[in-house]
Amino acid sequence: MSTATSSALPPGYHAPLAVADANHHGSWIVICNAFGLIVALICLAIRVYIRTKVSPPFLRDDHALSAATGLAVVQSGLVFAQVHAGFGRSLRLINAASLLKVQKLGYTADIFYILALYASKCCVVLLYKRISPDRNHSMVAWSVLSACVTLGVISVFLVALRCDLSHPWLQYHVQCSSLSAQWAAVAAFDILTEIAIFGMSLQLVWKLQTSLARKSRVVLAFGLRLPVIALAALRLYYIDQEVSAANPTLVGAVPALLTQLEIFYSIMSATIPCLRPFLAGFITNYGAMGGDTVMGGSQIGTSSKRDAKGSKGSFAMTSLSSGPEKSAASAKHGKSATRSANREMNEDMFRPNRQTNQTSVTHGSARAHDASSIGSNDSTKMIIKKDVTYEVHEGRRGDTWFDQQRKKQRELRTLYAAHQRHGAIVRLGPKEVSIASPEGFRQVYTAGLEKDPWYVEEFTNYDTPNLVSMLDHHSHSKQKRMISSVYAKSYLQHSSEMETLSSCIALERFLPLLADAEMTARPVNVLTLAQWAGMDFMTAYLFGISNGTNFLQNVEAREKYFGRSAQLLNIQEGALKAYREQVCMSMCEAAAADIRGDSKSSRQAATAGVRDDPEGSRSSEPVVFRKLYTQLLDGTNKGEGAASMTTMKQYASEMLDHILASHETTGIAVTYILWRLSQDPGLQQSLRNELSTLQPPILSNQDETHRDLPSPHDIDSLPLLNAIVHETLRLHAPAPSRQPRVVPAGGITIHGYFIPEGTTISSNAYTLHRHAETFPEPLAWKPQRWLADNDTPAAKPTVPAGTDAMRRWMCIGSNFATQIIKLMIAAIYTNYTTTVIDDEGIEQSDSYISGPVGNRLVLRFCRVE
Repeated sequence: MSTATSSALPPGYHAPLAVADANHHGSWIVICNAFGLIVALICLAIRVYIRTKVSPPFLRDDHALSAATGLAVVQSGLVFAQVHAGFGRSLRLINAASLLKVQKLGYTADIFYILALYASKCCVVLLYKRISPDRNHSMVAWSVLSACVTLGVISVFLVALRCDLSHPWLQYHVQCSSLSAQWAAVAAFDILTEIAIFGMSLQLVWKLQTSLARKSRVVLAFGLRLPVIALAALRLYYIDQEVSAANPTLVGAVPALLTQLEIFYSIMSATIPCLRPFLAGFITNYGAMGGDTVMGGSQIGTSSKRDAKGSKGSFAMTSLSSGPEKSAASAKHGKSATRSANREMNEDMFRPNRQTNQTSVTHGSARAHDASSIGSNDSTKMIIKKDVTYEVHEGRRGDTWFDQQRKKQRELRTLYAAHQRHGAIVRLGPKEVSIASPEGFRQVYTAGLEKDPWYVEEFTNYDTPNLVSMLDHHSHSKQKRMISSVYAKSYLQHSSEMETLSSCIALERFLPLLADAEMTARPVNVLTLAQWAGMDFMTAYLFGISNGTNFLQNVEAREKYFGRSAQLLNIQEGALKAYREQVCMSMCEAAAADIRGDSKSSRQAATAGVRDDPEGSRSSEPVVFRKLYTQLLDGTNKGEGAASMTTMKQYASEMLDHILASHETTGIAVTYILWRLSQDPGLQQSLRNELSTLQPPILSNQDETHRDLPSPHDIDSLPLLNAIVHETLRLHAPAPSRQPRVVPAGGITIHGYFIPEGTTISSNAYTLHRHAETFPEPLAWKPQRWLADNDTPAAKPTVPAGTDAMRRWMCIGSNFATQIIKLMIAAIYTNYTTTVIDDEGIEQSDSYISGPVGNRLVLRFCRVE
């Protein structure tokens, strides 16, 4: 037939690769196979791009997809060869030798079909395990993975061991009554594993605190594999027809086509969960939204130097002979781009002049309580075993297993899971220990332990130390005493300067901005709004109203600052730091000129900053700057002349740290308070009823002659508002990560375990704030736990695991932040109700400053009648 066709073609033309007619169906298989092969390779290319450029690293789930694609390529080649040998034609057109070849190739292709199919299933299960380190989820993933591997192996044997074991590839013109039953079992295993994989997605989102729409997207990402079930069932139906058909090579084209469809769709659906809509809930680089339709929708200017901690430069405990590796810097918080500092993190960086060292951890008392620490049979379980001495000799650099988790942005969840499993003290590496108990917290952070050298690298400004980057406890205490009085709660509540700036910013800037958004029905990105307000409040208190920013009103100024910051972040981190230092120095110079009475210098400094022309604006004293200025001014000047550049850098380094900390943490705290309240109209009404007791009320329509606020003490005394703020700061701490300290000479003993000199020891708010004994139902947001009439045994926590103590020990400005946060929340809910428009990416990032991964929360404000 092909000869006749060829002879009828014009000169220069060749016969087609396959003919489609009543006796030739092989072309169906060729077209489907070729198209599916292209799709599979594209999916692999997408996966490789995602894992190398967008969301690294390349892990086991990606290797599984690569293996599935490779097996599919081999299987496709076998199918092409099978069609070329005659499969898809009518049986009478195939000679005996070709028929035997068709059967052998089909037999081999069937085995590779099983291998490719189950490799794609394993890829999805491993991805599930990758995105959720929760112990229960991990156990489910391992169970389903084991089932996939087991049933996959069984399926291979069912396909491979047919009736005639000496010639198992023979299936045409032989008696094999069990063949249909074998394929039925293979299809049943295929369907059962797909149902189990879909069930995992339901478990993943079952208790997830997010919107139904986001949960649906996650389920849909996994649920797109469900058509595999339909293909498997349809394939089984046509296989039964093929087995009983008189012309199996022709009828078999349909189940062969369905086989190829199932393989390639399975591979494609294994890549779908890695695409943007799904990754927005797990990867900080996704979920951003720009645009002009949302007030505050610009996703710029929220990055800072406050990254997760760098590597501790130690070896993984299971591989003491690891070679040199490079350590990437931690991910930026929120939407900030994940950056990699291409520098080697080695032992000399953290422990100078020490080439090797030895760490020993021994139990200090045979009678010590051991309830919070259990044994470990090998070092990989991170837990210090009682009555066992660990000796670790390490080389110059390397990464521990925990460092790997930190780079994958799993630090906080991994720490929490480790403490849940192993107790209050967990060993993270050869020279690092984590503490998660109120007693351990007190011992580490009130004993004067020096900070880890990481603080110097991350928080030093102008090459000059500040309170955060000072390692020496004595120097830190000395400088803290200089300014701590102006951050005391009693001082803030009775400060006339604080009263002036609060009235100015809340009544003249913040509320009018919300009123304009409400009148124009414009949604508001409250994260950026709260960041603008945080900057205005902080800089006004540091430098005075006239020398601070006015981002709430001055669009040009905020676009200049945040836009420039975003531009420089994408170019070079050093350039961003230099720009912020320049801006802060201009405000310091303006404030210093005001203190000296030099109005000309003040105006010149103003032009270099990002603030309004101070003419005609309300004024206040530079409270914090003046306090530090008078303390540090060179003794020779006696407060009469200008400070030296060295002294100015001391002022500016401290001020810049306060600025960066305030606008980020304030924005995050306000965002999560608004998110929680926006989901509960009843709670909003209860809060509004409480706010109505304030006198005078915080109204947005006050005239110029009545611009007064209730006293900060009265606002602070509102029990429900206090409970809402405390509970949100507990569950959504803006800075929940580790605060590392270094064990001093002589070591310390905690929970009966001796921790030797030089060991890094830390605690973290994320784990402490989920301490079940202090906070029953720790993962639930329950403001009532802080109310005096709470029926639970522990009404308001008072131990260091509580929100108050963590902030008191870690942040000098915690009282200031709490006061302005309560003021903003009180101002909002006295005048408006809020509803969620878009909370995609509201989950907190796993980073040092932990904002929403989507870098936004879009709300609609409606005025209260």
